[in-house]
Amino acid sequence: MIFIAEKKEDSVTGLQRIKEFFDGAWIGVYSIKIDKWKKNRSNNQNNYYWMYLGIISDETGDNANDLHEFFKRRLLPPRFIKVLGKEVKLPATTTTLSKADFAKYLMSIEHLTVIPAPDTEKYL
Repeated sequence: MIFIAEKKEDSVTGLQRIKEFFDGAWIGVYSIKIDKWKKNRSNNQNNYYWMYLGIISDETGDNANDLHEFFKRRLLPPRFIKVLGKEVKLPATTTTLSKADFAKYLMSIEHLTVIPAPDTEKYL
Protein backbone atom coordinates (compact mmCIF):
# COMPACT_ATOMS: atom_id res chain seq x y z
CA MET A 1 0.00 0.00 0.00
CA ILE A 2 1.30 3.46 -0.85
CA PHE A 3 0.54 6.56 1.18
CA ILE A 4 1.26 9.99 -0.24
CA ALA A 5 1.39 12.92 2.15
CA GLU A 6 1.86 16.45 0.92
CA LYS A 7 3.05 19.19 3.24
CA LYS A 8 0.31 21.78 3.37
CA GLU A 9 -0.67 24.33 5.96
CA ASP A 10 -2.72 22.70 8.73
CA SER A 11 -2.98 19.43 6.76
CA VAL A 12 -2.11 16.01 8.07
CA THR A 13 -4.29 13.92 5.77
CA GLY A 14 -1.43 11.63 4.75
CA LEU A 15 -0.51 10.99 8.38
CA GLN A 16 -4.18 10.41 9.21
CA ARG A 17 -4.38 7.76 6.47
CA ILE A 18 -1.34 5.97 7.90
CA LYS A 19 -2.75 6.09 11.42
CA GLU A 20 -6.09 4.72 10.21
CA PHE A 21 -4.30 1.90 8.42
CA PHE A 22 -2.42 0.81 11.55
CA ASP A 23 -5.34 1.42 13.92
CA GLY A 24 -7.48 -0.98 11.89
CA ALA A 25 -7.57 -4.73 12.29
CA TRP A 26 -4.10 -5.08 10.77
CA ILE A 27 -2.07 -7.62 12.65
CA GLY A 28 1.49 -8.29 11.70
CA VAL A 29 4.95 -6.81 11.38
CA TYR A 30 5.43 -3.82 9.15
CA SER A 31 8.40 -1.99 7.72
CA ILE A 32 8.02 1.63 6.74
CA LYS A 33 10.37 3.43 4.37
CA ILE A 34 9.99 7.14 3.88
CA ASP A 35 11.50 8.73 0.79
CA LYS A 36 11.17 12.21 -0.58
CA TRP A 37 8.81 12.06 -3.54
CA LYS A 38 10.25 12.97 -6.91
CA LYS A 39 8.35 13.06 -10.12
CA ASN A 40 9.86 10.74 -12.68
CA ARG A 41 10.02 11.75 -16.28
CA SER A 42 6.67 12.09 -17.98
CA ASN A 43 5.36 10.03 -20.89
CA ASN A 44 5.65 13.18 -23.02
CA GLN A 45 9.33 13.46 -22.11
CA ASN A 46 9.82 9.80 -22.98
CA ASN A 47 8.10 10.22 -26.37
CA TYR A 48 10.13 13.36 -27.04
CA TYR A 49 13.35 11.51 -26.13
CA TRP A 50 12.68 8.67 -28.58
CA MET A 51 11.71 11.16 -31.27
CA TYR A 52 14.99 13.00 -30.64
CA LEU A 53 16.91 9.70 -30.80
CA GLY A 54 15.24 9.14 -34.18
CA ILE A 55 16.53 12.50 -35.39
CA ILE A 56 20.04 11.65 -34.18
CA SER A 57 19.73 8.23 -35.85
CA ASP A 58 18.77 9.86 -39.15
CA GLU A 59 21.77 12.22 -38.90
CA THR A 60 24.36 9.62 -37.85
CA GLY A 61 23.07 6.34 -39.26
CA ASP A 62 23.22 4.77 -35.79
CA ASN A 63 20.34 2.69 -34.45
CA ALA A 64 18.14 4.56 -31.94
CA ASN A 65 18.32 1.71 -29.40
CA ASP A 66 22.11 1.65 -29.70
CA LEU A 67 22.19 5.42 -29.19
CA HIS A 68 20.04 5.03 -26.09
CA GLU A 69 22.45 2.46 -24.62
CA PHE A 70 25.47 4.57 -25.55
CA PHE A 71 24.09 7.75 -23.97
CA LYS A 72 23.07 5.93 -20.76
CA ARG A 73 26.57 4.54 -20.35
CA ARG A 74 28.32 7.75 -21.33
CA LEU A 75 26.21 10.31 -19.47
CA LEU A 76 24.70 8.61 -16.43
CA PRO A 77 26.43 7.04 -13.43
CA PRO A 78 26.30 3.24 -13.30
CA ARG A 79 24.33 1.41 -10.65
CA PHE A 80 25.63 -1.49 -8.60
CA ILE A 81 23.79 -4.55 -7.34
CA LYS A 82 24.89 -7.67 -5.48
CA VAL A 83 24.23 -11.06 -7.06
CA LEU A 84 25.41 -14.26 -5.38
CA GLY A 85 27.52 -12.14 -3.07
CA LYS A 86 29.32 -10.44 -5.97
CA GLU A 87 28.95 -6.77 -6.84
CA VAL A 88 27.83 -6.26 -10.42
CA LYS A 89 28.05 -2.99 -12.34
CA LEU A 90 24.99 -2.23 -14.47
CA PRO A 91 24.26 0.67 -16.76
CA ALA A 92 22.11 3.44 -15.38
CA THR A 93 18.47 3.64 -16.26
CA THR A 94 16.67 6.69 -17.55
CA THR A 95 13.30 5.57 -16.19
CA THR A 96 14.03 6.71 -12.64
CA LEU A 97 15.33 10.16 -13.56
CA SER A 98 13.33 13.08 -12.24
CA LYS A 99 11.84 15.44 -14.79
CA ALA A 100 14.62 17.96 -14.12
CA ASP A 101 17.39 15.35 -14.34
CA PHE A 102 15.90 13.98 -17.54
CA ALA A 103 15.92 17.49 -19.05
CA LYS A 104 19.62 17.80 -18.10
CA TYR A 105 20.25 14.40 -19.68
CA LEU A 106 18.69 15.60 -22.95
CA MET A 107 20.81 18.75 -22.88
CA SER A 108 23.92 16.60 -22.37
CA ILE A 109 22.99 14.53 -25.42
CA GLU A 110 22.54 17.72 -27.42
CA HIS A 111 25.94 18.98 -26.28
CA LEU A 112 27.64 15.63 -27.03
CA THR A 113 26.13 15.15 -30.48
CA VAL A 114 25.94 18.80 -31.55
CA ILE A 115 22.54 17.85 -33.02
CA PRO A 116 19.97 20.32 -31.73
CA ALA A 117 16.97 18.91 -29.94
CA PRO A 118 13.64 19.99 -31.40
CA ASP A 119 11.74 22.81 -29.78
CA THR A 120 9.91 21.29 -26.82
CA GLU A 121 6.97 23.67 -27.22
CA LYS A 122 5.90 21.70 -30.28
CA TYR A 123 6.12 18.31 -28.58
CA LEU A 124 5.55 18.63 -24.82
